[in-house]
Amino acid sequence: MKHWNNPTLTTLDNGLRVITHNIPGATSVSANICVQAGSKYETCSNSGVSHFLEHMLFKGTKSWPTPESLSGAIENIGGEINALTSKEYTMYWAKVPYTQWKIATNILLDMCMNPLMESAEIDRERNVIHEELRMYTDHPSYQSELGIDELMFPEHPMGREIVGSHESLEGLKQSEIQAYFYEHYNPSNLIITITGNFPEEELIQSISGTTNSWSRSNSHINSVEHIPNHIAGRLVTYDQISDHTYINLGIQGLEFSHSLSPLLNLTNIILGEGMSSRLFIKIREELGLAYDISSSVNAYHETGTWLINCSVKNSNCMPAVEAILEELYSLTNSVTTQELLNVRQYAKGKLLMAMEDTEKLSVMIGVHTLLSGSLLDFNKTIEQWDSFTVENLHEMSRTLITNTPKFLSIGGAKVSNHQLALEKLLA
Repeated sequence: MKHWNNPTLTTLDNGLRVITHNIPGATSVSANICVQAGSKYETCSNSGVSHFLEHMLFKGTKSWPTPESLSGAIENIGGEINALTSKEYTMYWAKVPYTQWKIATNILLDMCMNPLMESAEIDRERNVIHEELRMYTDHPSYQSELGIDELMFPEHPMGREIVGSHESLEGLKQSEIQAYFYEHYNPSNLIITITGNFPEEELIQSISGTTNSWSRSNSHINSVEHIPNHIAGRLVTYDQISDHTYINLGIQGLEFSHSLSPLLNLTNIILGEGMSSRLFIKIREELGLAYDISSSVNAYHETGTWLINCSVKNSNCMPAVEAILEELYSLTNSVTTQELLNVRQYAKGKLLMAMEDTEKLSVMIGVHTLLSGSLLDFNKTIEQWDSFTVENLHEMSRTLITNTPKFLSIGGAKVSNHQLALEKLLA
């Protein structure tokens, strides 16, 4: 593959990090702001405040005082604006035609600097978030999906629902939301990433001028509870009225900055990413047990998870779990050189195609910088992929899979009847 130009980092006097990646000829510009604010940094009493705050930033700012004026400023030029809250960060992003880059950066920065957060709007949005939570919990897969986090991070903020609970949402007051905002939304705790076709020097000057009165905060983010090491696997079953059983299996993964994290990502492709993955071929194509099945890697600052999820007919619960575990253990000794070559090309191809998607690229760069503390180096990433051998993969897989705790969260009709049999499989 060709040698890629890497992103550029500019740190302003107030600590705000500005990352730029210019793509001459692109017809769009994407900007996103990553804030170190997520459910990991919450307590039981303010659970859901990060997500609540994400909603409130769309309710109006000093320059765009209504939701309509804020979203309309982007949408009326053909752009898109949205946000998400995760365990370790909140992200706001906008994608616009390349000639309109300034409106995107100005609006995102104003949202993070000058939100109105009026009391009446907070109460109105509280009802909206209650409805959002009801929408999630009404899905039959919800409980088992939340259950795997609760199992792997028991009594820890990382194991809680990001949206919060109905009880915690009712308890959040305007003063608490504002206090959390001032603690987390300060320039040294944010990264703004811009990708696409834009005048770089003019953009930096524009952002610097917009934020020159935004000073460093003296507040410190509250320390996070230590994430305990797992000693034994755990199982939870949820009996529910459903035609399907929802299976979520997890093991501990690697933290984002671990030297083997790129290798784990490659291994996950072999296991469960795409229709040619081992899980898809075995569970769907050969056994016909599920319509879809996949695996995913979640890498955080201090830890990580490696998850597998699918749904099957209730009577196929046990055969499916047995087959999933068999495929997981097979990674410790049976991956071929050709499989590794294939997933290298898969990963490189995905990276190559991301280069023409300014939104995907800005998210990739921003999240990498927030979680690792360093800029994403495309060429180094490719070199890492090329350096790993099958022996490296088998050794890492044995470390993560063999004689390590397994976690299973499973929901369906009378699944508790399989409790003892499932415990034996996990032992």
